Amino acid sequence: MTPVMKCKLEQIAKKRGLSLRKIATDIGLSDTSYESLRRIAKNIASSFNAEIIGKVCVYLQVTPGELFEVEGVSVPKVEKEVNIPYELHHYLDLGLIQQCNFLRSSVVDYPRQSHDVKFVFDREYERLRKAMQHSTDPSLKESFEELTTIYLTQKGGT
Repeated sequence: MTPVMKCKLEQIAKKRGLSLRKIATDIGLSDTSYESLRRIAKNIASSFNAEIIGKVCVYLQVTPGELFEVEGVSVPKVEKEVNIPYELHHYLDLGLIQQCNFLRSSVVDYPRQSHDVKFVFDREYERLRKAMQHSTDPSLKESFEELTTIYLTQKGGT
């Protein structure tokens, strides 16, 4: 099965007694942006706006990693440091590649983002940086190095 990124916004909102419309209204989304949010939540969007995701994460006090999951990848729950079999590294790297690509696509807007969106971005970048210590994929490491260069340049410009 090919790994697919899925949004868990509807489940999170339902647990908290919130509707997508309420979330959109509370974070100040236009009707067009609400429709984008609805498509993301229904997992029918092929791309999404990092600012919308950032606002939703701040509002719900979750990280993008908690808002999205990668299906088609079996990752053991880790309570302590374990040796992960080599075959699993490929699947773990797929999730890291998606996270890296998401951050890389949104980092160019970093200087124009609100403080809250920057906070979420910084936190996710730090999580990704820590996860990269276990990656065995040279192309992922190269992609992360590019992200780091752009991130540090953009962050320095704020």
